[in-house]
Amino acid sequence: MKKNEPLIILGVDPGSIHLGYGVVCLNGQHVEYVAHGVISNTKLDPNQRLAFIRAELDLVVEKFKPQMASVEKVFLGKNPQSVFRLGLARGVALACIAKQSTEIFEYSPTQMKKTITGTGHADKPTVARAVKNLLKLKIDLEFDAADALGLAYMHARAYSAKVQLSQLIRL
Repeated sequence: MKKNEPLIILGVDPGSIHLGYGVVCLNGQHVEYVAHGVISNTKLDPNQRLAFIRAELDLVVEKFKPQMASVEKVFLGKNPQSVFRLGLARGVALACIAKQSTEIFEYSPTQMKKTITGTGHADKPTVARAVKNLLKLKIDLEFDAADALGLAYMHARAYSAKVQLSQLIRL
């Protein structure tokens, strides 16, 4: 990647039934909204869901060609089967992204919520409102897409700060 070239960042909020994605562009120090969506597969057999996620996320990655991706880490849940299914969906998402030689960064839900809203225990509507405001969007966001955009936005800010710091150190 060239020094002042815009950077496309994909955020992914993994889920076996609803997988959210969000795409932002880091242009200098400005983070700009590009796209978002939710890959839903409620009517598919659980064994077909992973293939559906792979096919749909492959299309997203091919269309936007992100240089970096920010993916939510799996959190411990009360239901081991749900955590296992979430882990499988997350693994498929990571494989789709890595296949395109995209650099992957992982963040916990708490990290993203704290960065976006100021508290690590914010609820989904609060995160959605904060992301909408940060990206100056006029539309309401589905929660899974808001989380994914939040991950992408957070990574864009962290990457921008790292680049600025490295430039200061060189001075």
